[in-house]
Amino acid sequence: MAALEIKRSKGICRGKSDKTGSKDIAFYALSHLHKLRLSKVSGTLVQQLKLLFAEREKIIRALGSFEKNRKTKIFCQKEVFKTVENINKTGVNQLKTALKKTEGKIMEMIAGNEKIAKQMQLVTSIKGIGKFTAMYLTVCTHGFEKFENWRKLASYAGVAPF
Repeated sequence: MAALEIKRSKGICRGKSDKTGSKDIAFYALSHLHKLRLSKVSGTLVQQLKLLFAEREKIIRALGSFEKNRKTKIFCQKEVFKTVENINKTGVNQLKTALKKTEGKIMEMIAGNEKIAKQMQLVTSIKGIGKFTAMYLTVCTHGFEKFENWRKLASYAGVAPF
């Protein structure tokens, strides 16, 4: 959208080069400086939670991948699948252990911060929202500080009725 807006702001022009393009972008940025809204870097705790949540998602995807491998058991002979079965079981067990550790660390960090723990408690009090959905909301919204009001959050989440 921004590129199209810059192009339309120039009006009709001939020729195109990197030099003129960079001038046009710089002029557009300078003339629309009043629209600039600085963003805040989220706190260390929220960044750590975001990283841990991403690790959790990777582990869950990997577990799903191992589950798909188990379904191939139906199509293979037993002795053929046996060569991989023990490896898969070991991998699944390690992933489940890593998942428990990751979730434990996330919960420990949330419990250690009074503000985020209170937010999690409030969000999970909503019917249909569990602890991991609440955690995801907390991480995505930088502890509910990313948005000025609930309308902007609803729009971002895609639940605002437009």
